Amino acid sequence: MKFQMILLSSFLVASSAFAQQAASDVTDVQLSTYQTQMEAGCRERGHQRGEPRADAFCDCMVKTLQQQIPRSDWVRAYTFAQQGRHADEVQVVKPYLKQVEACK
Repeated sequence: MKFQMILLSSFLVASSAFAQQAASDVTDVQLSTYQTQMEAGCRERGHQRGEPRADAFCDCMVKTLQQQIPRSDWVRAYTFAQQGRHADEVQVVKPYLKQVEACK
């Protein structure tokens, strides 16, 4: 689906802006920034693809994931992103994507 591609590409955009650090040192501010950049990446990709509901979908996606994903998994995804392990980053979030289906 188009929205799934937008979602997956948003992780890659969000992950490209961070320097490496230990998982135990990840702060709430860093996770918030990661989530904000994820949403921005989603919006950018959606607009590039000409998706008329990109903004609404991406807003819903991030809010849904924020409610569903525990902090420990956000830290894991963030840490994998820092390490350039994008497949692992997506695998952490993948179990929660079913809830994002409602955002379409």
